[in-house]
Amino acid sequence: MAVIALTSASGAPGVTTTALGLALVWPKPALLVEADPSHGSSVLAGYLRGAVPPRGASLLGLVKAHRVGRLAEAIDDQTVPLDDERRHRLIPALPAPEQAPVLDSVWDALAGVFTDLDGHGVDVIVDAGRLGTAHGPHQLLRAADVCALVTRTQLPAVAAAHARVRSMAELTDSAGGRSAQLLVVGDGRPYTGAEIAEVTGLPVLAPLAWDPVGADVLSLGATRPRRWEQSRFVRDLVGAADVIARTVEERRAPVAAGVVTAQGRWARA
Repeated sequence: MAVIALTSASGAPGVTTTALGLALVWPKPALLVEADPSHGSSVLAGYLRGAVPPRGASLLGLVKAHRVGRLAEAIDDQTVPLDDERRHRLIPALPAPEQAPVLDSVWDALAGVFTDLDGHGVDVIVDAGRLGTAHGPHQLLRAADVCALVTRTQLPAVAAAHARVRSMAELTDSAGGRSAQLLVVGDGRPYTGAEIAEVTGLPVLAPLAWDPVGADVLSLGATRPRRWEQSRFVRDLVGAADVIARTVEERRAPVAAGVVTAQGRWARA
């Protein structure tokens, strides 16, 4: 199971909308995790139009399961389908931000569960919220195969991203040569991804179109406009998903080659 984590340097650059969009267009079964402890579920309230999850599914259910040693078994029970085929699912955020301290006990174990589920053919997309938030999912960011900072292109957003470069480096340097990357929302409005990459020193993973109407479909559950699936907004999400999936494959390839080499040497011995 690949783990892809999205975070931000400042408020409301579109992390949740981007994470949800990636989950919905992801080429494999995907599990979206609302891991931002600062508020309740934006996806239940927005995209799912106020849906009440069955059995009260949420991160809180995973905390309770972890306390009795049943974290891995509880994953399915704490999910909500995002589509009719149930290929893309959601673990909603905590019901209330006041509960955030209880998450500190589960992040490490949850990172282990996510990274140990390769055989299930499901990828995890983590909405980690703002970087540095108290009780935030720092362990999930460290465990991720891809860790991306979502940013808009106005000067305050670029300045905030620049200020978080060291924090991003600290999270990714511990994970076998990974580097933090950017998902740029609204390329060229006014600054381009190339300009932001030059200022921050972080490479651009993919650009994402600025499309408030299209984004409202995901963030507010708005009615899809005509030809929404063919819009630049959705095409950019599909392109970003493809780039991220290929990035994971490329980074894992040397590891797989090393395993084969080691097995060959063992056999010859």
